[in-house]
Amino acid sequence: MTVRRWVGLTLMLLALLLGGVGAAVAWHLHGLLTQARTALASRDYPLALEKAQAYLRWMSTDAQAHLLAARAARKQDLLDQAAEHLRQCRRAGGADRLIDLEFALIDVQRGKSGPVRSLRATAESDAENGPEILEVLTQFYLDTYLLQDARRCLDRYLEYRPDDLLALLTRARVFERLQYYPEALRDYRQAVAAHPESVPARLGMAQMLLISGTPGEAREQFAHLVETNQADRAARLGLARSLRLLGQHDEAIALLDALLRESADDGEALRERGQVDMDRGDPAGAEPRLQAASRLLPHDRETFHALAQCLRRLGRTKEAETAQAQADRCVADLDRLHKVVQAVMRSPNDAQLRYQGALLFLEHGELQEGMRWLEMTLKLDPSHAAARAEWQRRLKEPATK
Repeated sequence: MTVRRWVGLTLMLLALLLGGVGAAVAWHLHGLLTQARTALASRDYPLALEKAQAYLRWMSTDAQAHLLAARAARKQDLLDQAAEHLRQCRRAGGADRLIDLEFALIDVQRGKSGPVRSLRATAESDAENGPEILEVLTQFYLDTYLLQDARRCLDRYLEYRPDDLLALLTRARVFERLQYYPEALRDYRQAVAAHPESVPARLGMAQMLLISGTPGEAREQFAHLVETNQADRAARLGLARSLRLLGQHDEAIALLDALLRESADDGEALRERGQVDMDRGDPAGAEPRLQAASRLLPHDRETFHALAQCLRRLGRTKEAETAQAQADRCVADLDRLHKVVQAVMRSPNDAQLRYQGALLFLEHGELQEGMRWLEMTLKLDPSHAAARAEWQRRLKEPATK
């Protein structure tokens, strides 16, 4: 073999080897980008961001990959990181319209209302990006408790994606807050039909069936959940309640006693167990359980109403009147809260209304919602002294308990 021929063969083999390495790298990168896109579509945002960033370590000037990474970061509220990917996307020649849209969505997620009107208009006409916009607007309206606006966004979103599980569940919960129970049940039914494996969808449907007065159908749904997820407390409690309402007391007692062995301070289980005793004609057995439940559930109308009935049957009229008065206060508080919520939806920028709502949520034991309303009050009026004092007092409470 001549030297020239040996050198030529060596160069050819080297080119083949390098070409093989290049093809392997290209295949690896293609896989990373595909995984990132798939994860983003399936709402696995941490995985989407991880794969996109792994891809960008090799291809740092890929505008589309930076846009994908920005969306995955924004979905996790990593807003500074999302903004940096958008800036790199712009430097890499990405589409200004999409970059500007993402920056507007970041602003809304930061609580800024400026872009909301234009985004709503875009969502109506842009079928490709409409669902993305509507997701952000829906959360903005939920955060600001503009429930009717949130519902309208969800209505439009579900026109784009009729069987989307998260959208159906979110709209059902909005309907619950608005006390539109038949509409909530309809959405839960649709969610179960499209996603029969979804525990939240089936649990929500079962609970709405109890509210609508159909314990037989509710029992079937709760029983299905218990069979497939034995440890789920809400399903077991719901099944026990359904059985009690259907007069199947022995089965209800077995479930409730098991729950109370696991947690003696389960107020709802204690209330249900006391009501079983009442249904069986044993107010003396019910009374200590209902008393304990009333201490654990100080804002629950149903508990105090049951306790009042129990005390009347025991001939303790004065105590019964006290319990009934507390039940009536719970009803009045809920009615006041409902009126304030309706007023806020009419006047969303009224800081004093927000503050009144915050106090009612806090008084009714809904700490997370109350703190959210205090935060919104202070955003609308940073000088609201009473809201700031309440906010600071509530923040200190856990440390002093």
